[in-house]
Amino acid sequence: MPTPRPPVGGSEESKQKVDHKEPTQESRARRLLFSHSLKEHTMAFVRVEQRNARLAAPVRLETVKGREGSVSKGTVTIISNVRHGSGEDEATSIQWTLWGRLAENAAEYLGKGSRVTVVGRLQNNNYQNAQGETVYALTFTCEEIDYLDTRADAEARRARQEGGKTAGGDARAKAGKATPADMPSDEDVPF
Repeated sequence: MPTPRPPVGGSEESKQKVDHKEPTQESRARRLLFSHSLKEHTMAFVRVEQRNARLAAPVRLETVKGREGSVSKGTVTIISNVRHGSGEDEATSIQWTLWGRLAENAAEYLGKGSRVTVVGRLQNNNYQNAQGETVYALTFTCEEIDYLDTRADAEARRARQEGGKTAGGDARAKAGKATPADMPSDEDVPF
């Protein structure tokens, strides 16, 4: 015969003092409403920070219809945490959405390889597809973006990307006298 186990959660006397009432209609409704709201809103805003990262491509800018008229929407992929070693490269790649003036400025001043720090939020973007199935998705919305390149770095990158080297720069390169702006840099290495 097995040895009886001691009661868990208090003595038998304290268990008998607990009043076991049946749930009321109001408490059942409250519990149902609470469980329904948990299913609808499973994630609050989560703050995300991507430091000392680089743009994988230029900012794609488009105009979309918003609640109060047209608004600029920018989309950019930013890569950070590149780790080399042990035969494998590991990187964190996040596609960010920028809105309004933030998107316009980023499209104007940033290009592929620009160094930035981005702070934003992560949120659910779940939806029902045409077959009625729930598609689970996450969106990253940029709230702040810090440009980490110097003005000279940004201008040199822009000149290389536009192919708009000055005539003097082309002549020096043809003569075998390359300038620092003509030389490849770590920004020219594909991600």
